[in-house]
Amino acid sequence: MRPGPHCKGPGGPSELRRVSTCGHLRPSGACRSKLPKAWAWKLPGLRRGPKFEAVRALDSQDLADIDLNACAWTPAQRATVIAARTGRPVVDRDGLRRWLNTLSFPVAYVDFEFDTGVAIPRFPGVRPYERLPFQWSIHVQSEPGGELLESAPFLHLTDDDPRELFLRSLLDALPASGSIVAHSVAAEKGDLAQYEQPTWLGGRYRRAVRRLANRWADTIALTRPHFAHPDCDGSWSLKALAPAILGRAYEDLELRDGMAAVRAWRRAVDGDAAPAERSALLADCGRDTELLHEIVEALRAQVENRRELSDPPPRIEPCKPTRSSLSGASSPRCPEASACSRACSAGSCPTPDRSARASRP
Repeated sequence: MRPGPHCKGPGGPSELRRVSTCGHLRPSGACRSKLPKAWAWKLPGLRRGPKFEAVRALDSQDLADIDLNACAWTPAQRATVIAARTGRPVVDRDGLRRWLNTLSFPVAYVDFEFDTGVAIPRFPGVRPYERLPFQWSIHVQSEPGGELLESAPFLHLTDDDPRELFLRSLLDALPASGSIVAHSVAAEKGDLAQYEQPTWLGGRYRRAVRRLANRWADTIALTRPHFAHPDCDGSWSLKALAPAILGRAYEDLELRDGMAAVRAWRRAVDGDAAPAERSALLADCGRDTELLHEIVEALRAQVENRRELSDPPPRIEPCKPTRSSLSGASSPRCPEASACSRACSAGSCPTPDRSARASRP
């Protein structure tokens, strides 16, 4: 049996985003050694249906060989395929510019770490499996192009309830106004929404949390619709974006993912952590906010033509609908005819002809 959707979780559509942990899909694994570098099942947002079947039927299992005319692919899916074909980033500068223009300074780059929850909660008022935030990192940029300043980070390492200290210190550290930037902001907003419940500290921080609601900006909304890189393999996680855009990520850190931080924190509050783990926890969370800022600034520079993320993409002849194709005749036509002229005029036709496919490095 060849690798396929069963390698991304045996359950419903939501599990298709989660790559199997069996180990065989790692670079040195038995299955991964037989797959193309850009595996077709890494295409984002696949669900059961025509797209799912189109990928399943692909003999090569190469992301670059997906037929863009076969289905109504989303912009993110199309960009992922085109990036895999050309070996170059696909950048929507207008979309990036629109998102960047929504930022209000000072900008606070924020990341939380939280315990994913246990069946028997540690503290009163916490329900089974509710998330328990125990750490935050904040970097603040006061003006465009200004210096990035780090607020003293918060990390709760004692065995008492961290919830009130976490929120009070966060509210004290955040600027009184301006955007609050996080990556996949639903996690941070979800953590704070728990403080609106009567069971969480009597709900007395409800108003303070709600005052933050309209200040959040999500870098997923910056990158997923407007940027695709061949090295990201259809992912817009920080672990994928940072190496592709910045050339660095977490490779020099002891803790390199959220669950490793959770395990280290649990050991710390139980008194079983090594002294070095506190420094490792601070470094991991602080790196997230540093990378967030650097990614935003790198994409801002790309928009302003101050920095190229790659060499110019290879020339792809745009598709040009003919009179007969526009009238519905059987001659070849651009399936995106309504939007093709604008995209093609920018030199980035959304449906490049397969005959013009560039060889990937």
